[in-house]
Amino acid sequence: MAGEVIAMKKTGGSKTEYQAVMLHPVERRFVEYLRKLRYANLEVKVQDGLPVMAEKVTEKVKFTDN
Repeated sequence: MAGEVIAMKKTGGSKTEYQAVMLHPVERRFVEYLRKLRYANLEVKVQDGLPVMAEKVTEKVKFTDN
């Protein structure tokens, strides 16, 4: 599925225009994974501009009022 278009990028200017974006197969799998999540905090590792790993943050503890 290399080169499959599943995203659109908004281009600049005063007029709203969109341009098709070709996604790498790894990016496609990442987007599909994100769509399956209902709610989550993720830490994403990126190498050479591509997501290689995502880790769900399972717990956050805040000890201050700020």
